[in-house]
Amino acid sequence: MTPERWQQVEALFDAVLGVAEQDRAALLADAEPTVRAEVERLLAAHDAEDDGFLAPVARLGDLDLQEMADAAFVQDEDGDDLIGTTVGSYRLVQRLGRGGMGTVYAAERADGAFRQRVALKLIRRGLDTDDLVQRFRAERQILASLSHKNIARLLDGGSTGSGSDGRTARPFLAMEYVEGEPITAFCDRQRFGVEARLRLFLDVCAAVQHAHQHLVVHRDLKPSNILVASDAGNAPAVKLLDFGVAKLLNPGLSEYAGLVTHHAARLLTPAYASPEQLRGQPITTASDLYSLGVLLAELLTGARPYDLTHAAPAEIERIVCETTPAPPSQQVTTGEAPGLLGIEAGTLAKRLRGDLDMIVGMAMRKEPSRRYASVEQFADDLRRHLDGLPVRARPDEIGYRVRKFVGRHRAAVAAASLVAVLLVAFSLVTAFQARQVAEQARIAERERDKAAEVSAFLLDLFAQANPALTRGDTLTAQALLDRGAARLTRTLADQPLVQADLLDVMSTAYERMGQYAAAEAQARSALALRVRNVGEADTSVARSRRRVAETVHWQGRYEEADTLYQAALLALEPGGGPQLAEAQTSYGALRADLGDEEESERLYRQALTVLSPTEGTRAARARTLNNLSILLRRQGRADEAFEAQSEALRLRRAALGDDHPDVAQSLTGLAILHYGRGAADESTRLFHEALDVSRAAYGPDHPQVASMLINLGGLYLRLGTPEQAEAPYREALAIREAALGQRHADVAQPLEGLADSFEERGMLGEAERHQRRALAIRREALGMRHPRMALSLLLLADIVKGQGRGADGAALQREALSIRADAFGETDGRTAYAQLLLAETLAETGDAVQARTLATASLRVFQATGDADSTRAAGLLAALNP
Repeated sequence: MTPERWQQVEALFDAVLGVAEQDRAALLADAEPTVRAEVERLLAAHDAEDDGFLAPVARLGDLDLQEMADAAFVQDEDGDDLIGTTVGSYRLVQRLGRGGMGTVYAAERADGAFRQRVALKLIRRGLDTDDLVQRFRAERQILASLSHKNIARLLDGGSTGSGSDGRTARPFLAMEYVEGEPITAFCDRQRFGVEARLRLFLDVCAAVQHAHQHLVVHRDLKPSNILVASDAGNAPAVKLLDFGVAKLLNPGLSEYAGLVTHHAARLLTPAYASPEQLRGQPITTASDLYSLGVLLAELLTGARPYDLTHAAPAEIERIVCETTPAPPSQQVTTGEAPGLLGIEAGTLAKRLRGDLDMIVGMAMRKEPSRRYASVEQFADDLRRHLDGLPVRARPDEIGYRVRKFVGRHRAAVAAASLVAVLLVAFSLVTAFQARQVAEQARIAERERDKAAEVSAFLLDLFAQANPALTRGDTLTAQALLDRGAARLTRTLADQPLVQADLLDVMSTAYERMGQYAAAEAQARSALALRVRNVGEADTSVARSRRRVAETVHWQGRYEEADTLYQAALLALEPGGGPQLAEAQTSYGALRADLGDEEESERLYRQALTVLSPTEGTRAARARTLNNLSILLRRQGRADEAFEAQSEALRLRRAALGDDHPDVAQSLTGLAILHYGRGAADESTRLFHEALDVSRAAYGPDHPQVASMLINLGGLYLRLGTPEQAEAPYREALAIREAALGQRHADVAQPLEGLADSFEERGMLGEAERHQRRALAIRREALGMRHPRMALSLLLLADIVKGQGRGADGAALQREALSIRADAFGETDGRTAYAQLLLAETLAETGDAVQARTLATASLRVFQATGDADSTRAAGLLAALNP
């Protein structure tokens, strides 16, 4: 059977095995007759055994396929029965192990000529067919042709005599006895560091290179075939074993070359096999290079590059042939690999990052032609790395070579640098001081001119409020801003950067008044001026782009805002500092609105590492803490949320004063958290204080005031007075529709509040009308699969059920459950709650079987997380199981 034919058989067998017996005939009908016959034979063997002869496939990544074939097809008749018998000149003492074709014994010479302990490999009964006997003899010939200190030596060979039972003679070979352990286990036990492991690995490379020079490809390089012996006082000695599946390229051994049998068609260990081995393609020395790359990755990280533990054969081939493994440094930092004993993960990752990542990656390239040309090249790169020299696997860049040179000659470079610095320092100091004085003078002059221009503009602007000019009309803040925007271009036409600064100020002012479209227009004008005058690379352009992103975000254009935020962050990242941190906070708020809570929290916490509670960054830190608190509260992490919001309020009072509108945000956050703790009176007091601060700061018609009113309405609902909730919800709805338009995503919130207040009072028709409008707005703004849509669907389902339409309610709940399962996963409490609601509805409509399944799943999650809803789920199950 050729490798190609076996692949056809294997693919068809996997497909047929996965369907019911009555459907197998249809799949087999179109197969080529010889393939169909082979598959039918395999199916018969599979059905004849309870466990199935392919049961070990679940652990294929850790096994030798030949060993699996042995276990499936061959009854090992030797066992320990041969212990004490004589084979050739040797007495078998102990069975050491079983390989692909033979059993290996510890043996001693029995002829009395001299004392010698050997490892004797004897072909096993049941495998002593002509082709496998030839392969066994080929292994013996291979070992006879190799002579290297790191390859186990062949000492003797021959055949057993014909037994009385009529069995034919079986060949054996006697090899150097190696009392050692696999190289990976040895390095771990010795707690070797990276350098020690690399130097030991170089001995492996030397052995493999020797085999390649004699035109032998090992084809099964793995830790169990590479033993390390370490006698007291002696250096560790590597020994390469088991050339039983080696490929012969030597014309002098042509009688054994290219043997392919049913057993030997794909002799390999999948976890270490190259893509071409798994595909049954021609094997060259490049295949051993790949296996060495896998072994090196395992030595450096404690795990193989791919986890094939539970993969079926077809999946193994896909993974190895089509996916690129993470570099070793990434594996140890992400937890994909355990790392090395005694070395902290971050330290190990830093050691592996760069050269060693690239060396392993080059050895493991999918295409054989893109790997190292030889094992010697591979080993040379490792030696160069150890010596601090540039390696072939890295791009030939000047900066890289300079770093390597400095690393090798630190003392000489340091001394030369010191001399150079001393020679030029004196001349530079004088020139630098002169330039510094001149530059400071220019900066002072520029800032003075800028201040004068701004002062003149503002004086002119506020002069417009003169009663003599207004003729008795009251000039509002917005009218003043509108006049200023109209005059700005004329007055400061020759000062574009001053103009841009003032446009940003006006954008902020419009935003504070809830005029988001006007705020966006001013921010975009400022961005255009900066791009024209200082270029895209200037950090002021990145700040301006962030400002535009914020104004777009406030208007509900989330995807457009996402693009703008990412561009701003990319430009600010090299400089880091508070500017980047503030941009991360703004972007985190957008990611939260888009349902990406994990990324949102990461951005907030990253910003907090930069924003300290000192005077210069107190307000920015408080804003980040406020946003983080809201996110944590949504996730049910109330204690963390309370701690973050308390600090935010303290910082805001200290930095901004008690009457600042940002203080109202923190008061609201704490009010919600206090209610969750059962402190209803304190919650009510804080809500009213926040509303008073917002109205005083913004006026009665600002969107932020609407937010405070919505929070107050929610409190009334929780306190059981839904009739009181209607007024603040209606006022909030009117404010947001006027400021944002009737289809803005934020308009849905007061609509849902009104729906709740009507539902609580039994006015279900009005409740459904408002909830459906809210759902339509959210669908248009967020898309149907946004996580927030699930809550809107559940609210509507509750209203519909209250009107006796249980089937309609169940349909809405199924849709909500699907959204939450996709967004949060099956084991999240929010998904479990949606399951419980649907289970209750199905129980009411008579579908007890499905209700029981969903209730059981939700209870399992609630019990694992300690959720109080476990009692509710358990009660439902009890009712369903009388």
